[in-house]
Amino acid sequence: MLRATALRRTGRTRLALLLLGMAVCPGSASSNAQGGDAGPVGLTIKVPVDHADPSLGYGTLYCELGALFDRMKPTVFVIADGQQFYVRKGAIADLQQKLFGPGMNVVGIVGRGFSDDIMQATVSDPSRPDWTLAWRVLSSRQWVEDIEDVRKHLHLPHGFLMLYGTSGGAYLTSEYLTVHGAEVRRAAVLSPPVRPIDRSLGINHDHFWKDLGAQAAELQRKLHAALEAHADRRPFIIRLLQRQNFFHTPDALPRERAMLVDEFARWDEAALARRDEQYQVSAIDELLESPTGPAIRVRIYEFVQPVLAGLDLFGDTVYPNIENEYHIARPLLEAWREGRIPAPSMDLGALNRLGTEMLVVAGRWDHTADYRAAISLASRFRNGLLVLADDNHQLARMEAAGVLQPLVRAFLLHGPASPETHQALEQAGEYRWSERE
Repeated sequence: MLRATALRRTGRTRLALLLLGMAVCPGSASSNAQGGDAGPVGLTIKVPVDHADPSLGYGTLYCELGALFDRMKPTVFVIADGQQFYVRKGAIADLQQKLFGPGMNVVGIVGRGFSDDIMQATVSDPSRPDWTLAWRVLSSRQWVEDIEDVRKHLHLPHGFLMLYGTSGGAYLTSEYLTVHGAEVRRAAVLSPPVRPIDRSLGINHDHFWKDLGAQAAELQRKLHAALEAHADRRPFIIRLLQRQNFFHTPDALPRERAMLVDEFARWDEAALARRDEQYQVSAIDELLESPTGPAIRVRIYEFVQPVLAGLDLFGDTVYPNIENEYHIARPLLEAWREGRIPAPSMDLGALNRLGTEMLVVAGRWDHTADYRAAISLASRFRNGLLVLADDNHQLARMEAAGVLQPLVRAFLLHGPASPETHQALEQAGEYRWSERE
């Protein structure tokens, strides 16, 4: 996913949170600040580098709260995965104010991909990592247990925790629920790309080529010609096509796609350089070569591996979203094919046994998290609530209209059957999608 907002490092209202000190967090964590004007109140806890094998040693994990902890209030963890950057030091107070309000404790966990000692234990040289070890230490199974360790450290009662995640964080939220779902009272996930569901239902979420052909067959021919003429730049072309989805609304996207394909056709270096900067392609390349790069690649491997079976990735049909993930995850895919690492797995059946109240908000026109998989995800919960929006992966229309935040807040605070949630659903009514002739 590697969303545009992640690279700006400014966060996005519906995306993240963190903060706290020893006075309100029992345990051995050290306080980074005391709150108030001194800045965010943070804590660090020790977690195993490998939860399955503590002999590999321990590393530090930083957490933060959006306000001073109040044990009389419910607590929500905002979940981010290895390819997201919105949960970071100093960001959580703003997110609490804008998204969750004062009625709950908001906790963010800065993931192990940003822990220097964990990363040093994993890959001393980011340019030449040991991908077997990287998978062992950075797979979602480790992130899931990190979340559980933070829950235990805060001494949250059984069944008291709430979770919030968007995009990759929504996927990680679902993964946590398959293992520790009994600890979670409510969860809200936005634009969840749960790829094992795609695989189980035979869904291909990447409908770019079909959409491009419906727009104009000539655009498909131009793109094929550009890919053949500039085969050495194929990953760059694919990345631009994939990133473009995050920067334009659904109504503007066809026009922008046609312009980009025309720029490929005449290979307009100046125009493509502007697109590179606008869509932050080179910035992503820099991230992939940075110390956090292995965590990004491991997570993208977990996205792409489940959906590769039976897919002719480099044939006549072009799949920018899947192919971009393929290029990023290539070293992990090679390790998997050689039998050095396993395929990612997820026990979807565990979700059916949960009493967790689950809100799933999905965009009908999402290019990376198929709405049909979101329907399936919501249906797996006995207490599931689905909101299918006439929107994209960003849920941009709902957010701009100011109806997304109240819905999430009402659901987490009061539950799916509450008058507050019913009112929020009514306010969001005109932004929900329905199938019409």
